[in-house]
Amino acid sequence: MSTMNVTYYDTRRKNILSAIINLYLETGQPVSSRGICRRFRFGLSPATIRNVMADLEDTGYLTHTHISAGRVPTDIGYRYYVDYIMHPQRMSDEEERAIEEEYLMDTSEIEEVFRKTSRVLSAVTDCAGLILIPGFERWVLGRVEIISVSPRRAMLILVTDSGIVKSSFFNLDADSSERELGMIASFLNSELKGMSISEIKDFIERKMLAERSSLHFIFKKALDIMESAVPHDEGHVYLDGIPNILDKMDLGEVEQMRRILKIIDDKSKFIKIMNRAIEWEGVKVHIGAENEDEEINIFSLISSSYRVKGRPAGSIAVLGPKRLNYAKAVYMVKYMSDKLSDIMTGLSR
Repeated sequence: MSTMNVTYYDTRRKNILSAIINLYLETGQPVSSRGICRRFRFGLSPATIRNVMADLEDTGYLTHTHISAGRVPTDIGYRYYVDYIMHPQRMSDEEERAIEEEYLMDTSEIEEVFRKTSRVLSAVTDCAGLILIPGFERWVLGRVEIISVSPRRAMLILVTDSGIVKSSFFNLDADSSERELGMIASFLNSELKGMSISEIKDFIERKMLAERSSLHFIFKKALDIMESAVPHDEGHVYLDGIPNILDKMDLGEVEQMRRILKIIDDKSKFIKIMNRAIEWEGVKVHIGAENEDEEINIFSLISSSYRVKGRPAGSIAVLGPKRLNYAKAVYMVKYMSDKLSDIMTGLSR
């Protein structure tokens, strides 16, 4: 189905589609021509409005769920609304003050920053708020320490440039000395600061191929340590506001409720989806069937990346039923991604 062409569908059709979607988002009830006449002053008869609604249904922008005069938007109708009708809806002054006060409290712990951000997103949009900490290989090295804890065991402490700390134990060769471990840590700190963990591994491998000198030993040891001590994970998602989703979904059938709870509980699914969002520019709105994962096509996902020192560092999203306040959700995802980027960059100094 092609997107509605504004030059073909006149302003009247656009205004009626906008009225239907806004009224449906507000009430959750199918919208009738009589309801449009009562609420909006278009100067059109109910019969004319019914004809326009029938036309919009024929072209795929509206549908009806049962035998009634009421219509509801389709995914295509929502898409047209998001792209061509709605305008991002700013927060109230009261909401903005509440958010600023929330972040005036201690934000030195990065995990607490993520928890606060997901809570704020959930509270203001009345949906679920999600924040992704990506897999550690995406994080940028701030500094590294290597501490010998026994003759054959050591601990690698990695601190990202945004203050996240990861520590891991690894086994040593019999011939490894504290002096050698110190040399490797010094090499990592002086040469590789500012690279992501995955970039560091690629860099070391290239150095090993290019250099056949005494440094080759350090490169080899550094790579071995990185491979054995750095965790291989796809990331972690902070999720807040599941009750908000359940309140808005059609849970008339027990099986439908079970399906929704199972989907939401599978955080690995959202980790994969939000890892893809890290590379997207700006705020992206995926409505129903537009989501790549078929299992979440009953939801809409509004997402953006957040950045540290200008580099994509993770992603932020609002998840809700297709009947959600897109204007507010789009504004909030942009606002909170900027807020999180500023905080994370501040912590990295």
